[in-house]
Amino acid sequence: MKRVCMSAIGLALLLVVSMSLGGCVSSGEGEKMWKEINSLKETQKTMQQDREQLAETLERSKQEIDSLNTIIKEARDLLSRNNADLGAEMIEVRKAIDTMTGRLENLQREHEKLVKEFDLFVQDVDSRLGGASGSLPSDKEDLWAEAEKRYSANNWVAARVAYLQFARQNKDDGRTDNAFYQVGETYLSQGRYADAIVEFRKVVEFPRSDVADAAIYRSADALAAMGRCDNAKALYESFVADYPRSKYRRDAIRKIRNIKKTGTCK
Repeated sequence: MKRVCMSAIGLALLLVVSMSLGGCVSSGEGEKMWKEINSLKETQKTMQQDREQLAETLERSKQEIDSLNTIIKEARDLLSRNNADLGAEMIEVRKAIDTMTGRLENLQREHEKLVKEFDLFVQDVDSRLGGASGSLPSDKEDLWAEAEKRYSANNWVAARVAYLQFARQNKDDGRTDNAFYQVGETYLSQGRYADAIVEFRKVVEFPRSDVADAAIYRSADALAAMGRCDNAKALYESFVADYPRSKYRRDAIRKIRNIKKTGTCK
């Protein structure tokens, strides 16, 4: 496949902040684009803070469940001791117990959901920071199959962990560029467009990637989703020129026409 000009700054095409479509970018423009790329990478540093906040949310959820369990137990004890004497008042106690029990069940469901999300988030952070990979297979074929399985199930965070682990352990494998591409797709699916562009840029760095065209096309999609229509249009147009045989070319042309016609890229 045809490569974009300039092996280093040319990779910043994926952000197309201010480039001329006919040639290479100037050094000033290239520096500006790389600053933007680096700023996107800084978003990864917030992951640890997000992890800590999520852990705090989990702890508050647990405390609320424990507190509600205690209140319900005390109310039931009161009901059993005074059931024969208080009559109508106990009816109100029963109603309160039923209400609190329903609240408790909802809290427990939400807590279980938070626990699952936290576990996956921790795996994602660990993978990003080079930490443990959990129970992922050690064999690379099994690892790839697991990543594909998670992706097919729309389990974006878990799939991302597996793909990143594969890429880290198998740098010379022919599927490593595809692994980064799939990571980008998981971010797109979650609406994390800047992170997606960072991952797609890694794909273009591979000399003969069979998904380079897809990475550039999907980077344009990410820019469009961010509302950066001019940049998206420029990247679509560059993509059409550089990859005339890509299966995405027709869709890119359609999106270019839509931007020109409507002035929007949503």
